[in-house]
Amino acid sequence: QKEEEERKQKEEEERKQKAEADRAAAAQQKQREAEEEERKQQKAIERQKRADERAAAKAKRKEERAAVKKADELKKRKEAKAKAKAKEEDSKTSAKTKDASSAPLKPWERDALDKQSAIMAGERAEAGKKAREGAAEPTVTTPAAAVSSSATASSLEDVMDGAMNERPLSSITRDRAMGHRSRRLPSRASRRISQSPAAAGTAQERLAALREAQEALAEQRRQRRAELTQTRQTRLNKARLERVSSKKLEDEARQAKLLGKEQTDRARAERRQRAEEEFKRRAEEEEERRRKQKAANEQMASLRKGLRRTGAAAAGKRAAAGVYLYQCKGRRSVAVHLVAPERASLNQGDVFVLRVDSKHMLYVWNGSECSRMERAKGTEVAVKLKSREARGAKVVQLEHDDLEEGFWSELGGRGEVATAEAGGNDITFERECKERTKLYRVCESGSQSDEDDEDDAESGDEASTSGTAGRKRQYEVEVVECQKLTRDLLDSSYAYVLDTQRSEVYAWVGKQSPEGMRSYALQYARQLGAGHPPHGVVERVAQNGEPLLFTLKFAVWPDHVPLGARGRANSRRVALAAPKQGTGAQARHVSSAAGARAEAAASASGSPQVDVTKLHTAVRPQEDAVDNGEGTIESWRLNGGKMVREPEGTGAQAGHFHSGCCYNLVYTFMKGRAFRYTIYYWQGRDCRQQDRGIASMLVKEAVQEVKSRGAEPLAQRRVVQNKEPRHFLSIFQGERRMIVHAGHPDGPSATAPPRLKGKAGKTGKGSSVAAAASSGVESSAAASSAQLYQVCGRGDLECMRAHHVPATASSLNSGDMFLLRTAQRVYVWQGAGASFDAHDVCEALAPRLAQLPGAAAGDTALPVETLKEGDEPSGFWEALGGRQEYPNERYLRLRNWKPRLYLCSGAAANAFRVEPVWDYAQEDLSPDNVFMLDAVHEVYLWVGPWSNEADRTAAMQMALEYVQKAFDGRLATTPIYSVEAGKEPPTFVIHFLGWKGKVGDRLDRSGAVQEVRSALDKLNQTYTYEQLTGPNRPKGLDASRLETYLSDAEFQELFQMSRESFEQLPAWIRLRKRQDLSLQ
Repeated sequence: QKEEEERKQKEEEERKQKAEADRAAAAQQKQREAEEEERKQQKAIERQKRADERAAAKAKRKEERAAVKKADELKKRKEAKAKAKAKEEDSKTSAKTKDASSAPLKPWERDALDKQSAIMAGERAEAGKKAREGAAEPTVTTPAAAVSSSATASSLEDVMDGAMNERPLSSITRDRAMGHRSRRLPSRASRRISQSPAAAGTAQERLAALREAQEALAEQRRQRRAELTQTRQTRLNKARLERVSSKKLEDEARQAKLLGKEQTDRARAERRQRAEEEFKRRAEEEEERRRKQKAANEQMASLRKGLRRTGAAAAGKRAAAGVYLYQCKGRRSVAVHLVAPERASLNQGDVFVLRVDSKHMLYVWNGSECSRMERAKGTEVAVKLKSREARGAKVVQLEHDDLEEGFWSELGGRGEVATAEAGGNDITFERECKERTKLYRVCESGSQSDEDDEDDAESGDEASTSGTAGRKRQYEVEVVECQKLTRDLLDSSYAYVLDTQRSEVYAWVGKQSPEGMRSYALQYARQLGAGHPPHGVVERVAQNGEPLLFTLKFAVWPDHVPLGARGRANSRRVALAAPKQGTGAQARHVSSAAGARAEAAASASGSPQVDVTKLHTAVRPQEDAVDNGEGTIESWRLNGGKMVREPEGTGAQAGHFHSGCCYNLVYTFMKGRAFRYTIYYWQGRDCRQQDRGIASMLVKEAVQEVKSRGAEPLAQRRVVQNKEPRHFLSIFQGERRMIVHAGHPDGPSATAPPRLKGKAGKTGKGSSVAAAASSGVESSAAASSAQLYQVCGRGDLECMRAHHVPATASSLNSGDMFLLRTAQRVYVWQGAGASFDAHDVCEALAPRLAQLPGAAAGDTALPVETLKEGDEPSGFWEALGGRQEYPNERYLRLRNWKPRLYLCSGAAANAFRVEPVWDYAQEDLSPDNVFMLDAVHEVYLWVGPWSNEADRTAAMQMALEYVQKAFDGRLATTPIYSVEAGKEPPTFVIHFLGWKGKVGDRLDRSGAVQEVRSALDKLNQTYTYEQLTGPNRPKGLDASRLETYLSDAEFQELFQMSRESFEQLPAWIRLRKRQDLSLQ
């Protein structure tokens, strides 16, 4: 015993020493990390400083260049301005010179000269005659002759003077305005001062003097023109010299810039060369270090190899059980790939994400030497997995020294983790990933003979025969050459195979690819994945339904979460085929009349304005949250026309509501340092209208209660059953989650009386037709001993609650959870497709139902028994009145999809619109509208009895386009059904919480459920004029556009014009023509 104690003490001391050594090593490691971090920060500061200096120098150079450029521009503007001014002056001077030199003679001057020339010619003739006579006899000058000569001169002067006096005033004014001297001859008075011939002179002398004056003036003009020409030439020479000098300066500046750019390029090339040399040196050092480390890790590698051999089978089993391990590795572009879910896959240099589907857990394990990029990538992968393939999972961040038992137990237990060097170099890994990942496209290789096909089959060629009888299609693969993988490389008309050559092979199939090509792609993917490790995957991926790990292989991929995205467990599923009565992915185009009718209906309904892509990506608007719902609640229930306070911890305070009652609730919470209050008054769907009015008026009592506490309520909100806001539901979570019971807690006497029906069994307009039918759910007092509750929240954990439904087997469905309370026990029935959140909610609700008072068990708690679908005992079916058929379609067994409801209206007013209805309920189905329910695998059009034909036709066309443009992986041939109000099938009813009223037959025997594609084909048919105007007109036609159902020939014959011409007419003219032909 003493030796045992000594041994224990020795072990304890060794354990303490080891712990101290571990702590010291951890402290040293932290110190090294701190030093490394400080060194990195210092380098970052230096880099930032250098970057700032470079930026400042660059800005300075930019400013200098801008200043030089600005000066050059200013100089050029001045030179241009001077040149323009000189040019303008030259043009003005030349114009003046031209006007002065080429000024024509005035009309009066021309007339005077003509008259003077005539007189002089007459005088010369007379003088010649006299000279000839004088030669014969001597000339004697007599006083009469002198008088005659004087008279002749006087007559010439009179002629000149008359011409001058007859000149118009405008010509004189123009001469003076142009700066010319007046050329008027002396006045008549001055010319007649002396009547003697000596004083007056002869006309020839005066004409000669006039000519001399004109020649002198012309000479002055020529001299002025020469001076102006010389001045202009001088200015032009000066400007030319200035241009030459400025151009020379610009050339010199350009040469200087080129020299500076060459120097900059030379310096840049030198820096690049030095960087390349430094990179080569570091690569050589890294290679040397890796070779040294390889020798040190040989022993560890051999041990790890043996462990991998012994644990390969266990790793394969863990992957099959929903355990996946993702490795995030890389320096610049972090890659994510699947590795074996075992401890040997870990290393200290990378980040790993462990996904455990059975526990709804996501662990992010960060190695001690991982980079920031890898940490960020690991967190990103975990968040995306949580929002897409592992919805509702909890994300846990772990460091390398964390002792999380749940993480290590899934990897085979805690142990030694490999070093960062053993994990390999990040840059080398990136290069290998890029080189190894190959994308293959499957395409046709041309037809071959049967003998060639047999030879190919025998030799194992990669050609597959797939086709019809008589001709076989051959397929082959080709490598898609690209620098990097992007989403644009995938064409919907082909199938592709993505091989990472590590552990993953994907066969991506486009929506428009043929079936043979899809089969060959999957076959080729299986061949490539034959040699992969046990944890590897060979997966078939549908277009727009790609898993996260597939999208991470692409450098560019649109980051969106498609509606109804399926996880890894569902990505291999083959989509449901369309029913045989369907006519294909698109409505059949029968004739031009059908095409015109479709275009007319589209233009009338406004369907082209509906963007169905936005309907798929619509996000529910966020409500303003008052708080997190963790406050206290007080409740009052209407009883006998008065509000009665419920004891604490009972009734609505504990989450128990009755559909035949009204409740007033006061919610108290803390905001800052003060209490705040919000009042809700909840009204059940089966309570009387009179009780609703009384409860609304008695809200003032709750307001007075709040005011008595010295506060004012923040808000007063009316809440209707099944339309509760998010904050109201957040109050009733956990132990007080809502349970809605049927009827009234005080018995059938307090419940609402049955509603009366009018003529033809129709209810009054303004309420839902489906809600107007009889309830079918008995009150709590008159109900049988078995009570059935449906637990549903339309895929949202916060909206999960239990609702009382008829206790029959037909109320069950495979997509939800149900609670059945009998006199002996409480059954928890798990549908095969129920979500994990519904499982957790039922586990919390079952004990609360077991504690309710019962007929046989009294106030004691009943035992709780959990049943899976298909394992029900006989007592379960007996409590439900016997086994019956219930909705158990295959797609209901699949998780991670959520139905949506859309309102379609406004087509009759040419304003067709489609709006999502968030948190929908049966009461939203108004009888005067059309609604579309998207259940992903099936689409329903609920047609109200008072809806118009335009809304119905537009909704059918919109639903067809909605399915074709869906990007959640569904087939283009997804069935679309039209459902009449009051005859809803069970597969439609199960998507509503607590459906109230009659449910139609599961099989369509009455024609209440129609396939939309077949209905559109019927609408596209053509009819004769007699059929459209006769008493037995076909049903379902648009009465406002009956002319669109005529054939082209009959339309031309009746309207005497083509369809295009008819549509271009005004609306009132088209209406009159239709009325004239009884087509309205």
